[in-house]
Amino acid sequence: MGQRVLVFGADSMVGSHFVATAPDDWEINTAGRRDPRTLGLKVASFEPLDLSDRAAVSSSLDRSSAELWINFAGRTDVDGCEAERRPAGTSPAALDVSGSAWNVNALFPGWAAARAASSGRFLLHISTDYVFDGTRGPYAEQDQPSGLTPLVSWYGYTKGVGETDAVGYGSKVAVIRIAHPYRSVFPTKVDFARSILQKYAADALPAFYADQTITPTWIPDVTETIQAVLRHNRSGVFHVASPEPTTPYGFAKEIVAAAGLDATRVKPGAFDDGAKVPNRAPRPHWGGLEVSEVDRLHVHPLSFRDGIRTLAEELARGTGAALPRG
Repeated sequence: MGQRVLVFGADSMVGSHFVATAPDDWEINTAGRRDPRTLGLKVASFEPLDLSDRAAVSSSLDRSSAELWINFAGRTDVDGCEAERRPAGTSPAALDVSGSAWNVNALFPGWAAARAASSGRFLLHISTDYVFDGTRGPYAEQDQPSGLTPLVSWYGYTKGVGETDAVGYGSKVAVIRIAHPYRSVFPTKVDFARSILQKYAADALPAFYADQTITPTWIPDVTETIQAVLRHNRSGVFHVASPEPTTPYGFAKEIVAAAGLDATRVKPGAFDDGAKVPNRAPRPHWGGLEVSEVDRLHVHPLSFRDGIRTLAEELARGTGAALPRG
């Protein structure tokens, strides 16, 4: 028998890839809002669970027999999360409602890490480059989340609180930060890469920022890193992203060209134009992630160019779609 794993957010874009490609002898138990079996994923069990409910979460974790807990869950609607924003120095207690970014992104990782540390389990938690203010990226694994400033979204702030609390429990916790994740096919959500192709097909391409630093993450690299972290029993913070930075404009031109389409239709825009969009959350300007710690695990994330080429090849072959496990 292989590993026994409890996965939160197994139905997510990143989590579903991990579950679909896990070794056949691993027992994958899942919990969260949505049953991953609706995606065709084969798992040993699913427990409906409100990750905002501390008592329910504690009870679920106490019942778990899994040696490993992996948290892919999160409130990721960046602009939706911004509506919950509280000024710096004020209490987010009013946000103690089901599904709030504060509960799911900020509090849940700490609850899980505390339970893992007290019971000898290992917790792996997924975070984001949005925890940084974007004034000097790409950021290193050792850099600390920026806190709540006008340059940090409420989504980024809550994710920063969550990862900081989790890492505070030390040797039984690993955090993997990712940035602009993408994969060839995922049925319930369109990522950054595939949205470009969809907008091209609809003749609705916007101008893409030519002055923003990003390091997009090829999702299969995240799965490989998780496997390596678990195999080597490593704690700490790891980055999985393109080792070569780019811009949204550069990425868009590359993926349109890789698809055999007319890249001259991709036009450049300015990052500051985003601030003019009503109700839009701040994004990191000079963001992205440096990648160094995963080298120690013998993992080498794809550059954005290689990721795009692989995505285009998978789309052309019609592979990487359902990815059923088992």
